[in-house]
Amino acid sequence: MMLKIAKIGILPIIAAIICLMLSNCSDSNVNGNNPPMLQYMGMNKDTMVQGFGGINSGDSIVVFLSFQDIDGDIVGGQSSMNISIVDNRDGFIDPVSFPVLPKLKDGQKGELKLSIFNTCCQFPEGLGAGCIVVPGFPANRFTYDIFIEDGAGNISNKITTDSITLLCR
Repeated sequence: MMLKIAKIGILPIIAAIICLMLSNCSDSNVNGNNPPMLQYMGMNKDTMVQGFGGINSGDSIVVFLSFQDIDGDIVGGQSSMNISIVDNRDGFIDPVSFPVLPKLKDGQKGELKLSIFNTCCQFPEGLGAGCIVVPGFPANRFTYDIFIEDGAGNISNKITTDSITLLCR
């Protein structure tokens, strides 16, 4: 008799476990609402000279990232500005385009080499603006935050670069 009760008692437990496992499959996984993931892998250097459209305007830093999008719906090309580079000195967002990628059923992953061109130094208010030299302010130190958006509007995690020194000369 005891054995029969034990067998009947285990079935509801198994059914409950199966229900819990099924309920953990959220709509985001089923409907393709998974955000892409970024991983910071480093930079080619940590120092640039300020410049914008003139002297030293060709200086840049290359940021190395890896990405993965389970849904495979990162849209690339000039019409989609889906990489955001945020200057942490002032919060300015510079949107750029992801390269064109095929939409893949089993997801997209790869590595990016993101060239970030130099900018002007920033100074305390009243000391000037633009790519100028201000005595007593030889450099700016700052970081960039970078994130991406997929075709469904899902935003990736945000990565932060190592500290960058922008020489104000």
